Amino acid sequence: KLMLLGEHAVVYGRPCLVTAVDIRYQVTAGEKTGEYIYIESSVADRASDPYKINVVDLLESKQEFPKEVRFVTAAIFQVYKKHKLNAGLYIKTSGPTTSFGLGSSSAVTVSTVAALDALFNLELSQQDIFELSYAAVLDIQGKGSGFDVAAAVFGGTLYYVMAGKVIESLEIDQLPIVIGYTGEKVGTVSLIKEVELERKRLLEKAGFDLEFVYDSIEKLVNTARICILDKNWVDLGELININQSLLRILSPKVSPQRLEIPINAALEAGALGAKLSGAGGGDCMFALTTTQARDNLSRAIERSGAEIVNIMPNAIGVTLI
Repeated sequence: KLMLLGEHAVVYGRPCLVTAVDIRYQVTAGEKTGEYIYIESSVADRASDPYKINVVDLLESKQEFPKEVRFVTAAIFQVYKKHKLNAGLYIKTSGPTTSFGLGSSSAVTVSTVAALDALFNLELSQQDIFELSYAAVLDIQGKGSGFDVAAAVFGGTLYYVMAGKVIESLEIDQLPIVIGYTGEKVGTVSLIKEVELERKRLLEKAGFDLEFVYDSIEKLVNTARICILDKNWVDLGELININQSLLRILSPKVSPQRLEIPINAALEAGALGAKLSGAGGGDCMFALTTTQARDNLSRAIERSGAEIVNIMPNAIGVTLI
């Protein structure tokens, strides 16, 4: 996924706009006799034999699982618990080793739930897959709004409110953006905690509450939703720039120089708007552009030191192949 507008505010119950991108992960599932689950992860940092887990240990949460399989095990746990399953299982995950900080963990989680749905004929709806996957992500991260899970499940471009209270698919056929990667992946949860600490510090020391920032982001997200539906790219660009300005207020760590430099380069090259995407600190930025300015804009972002990520927004969600 690529967050368009509303990051950080979405954690506090405000809406956001997010688009699915066409970086895809695959999960293959097969039933096995016996009492073990075998997980083969081709996206792990190191080659290894399939990870072996006793079904009972998984269901009773008796052990800590390695990083490369923990989202898969959390997804299996949620499906098995909900549907009272205890079968042996073989799972294989595959996909790119670099996801540019765009939500690979949620994508693998959603794909695992969908694969188990197909294997065991559970007849899960998209909403069911979302709820099970979101619960699995919360098991691992402890917090999160779930917009990345929703993007992986439903695909397209979404207007979303925390925990899936609102999931609205926006019927559009294009989203004219260029995406740049800073080269540094930053943990989402750690940055959310950093913003929380900064908010408490300002409130305690200066009596200054950042609530107005989240209120302002909510208003611009609601306006941006209309702009996207109307293909009003000029006004959307202005809202993108305002959103970036509001994110700078939250904490200096949200938009450091590694993001500011390509954002400013994009604006100087004629972008209609440019901002970071996601929690910040690193990862990706994007710029809204016209077709005529796209190549020049891409070159400017590359000259600034960021890598152009050639992926398409508004991509389809999880599918069975």
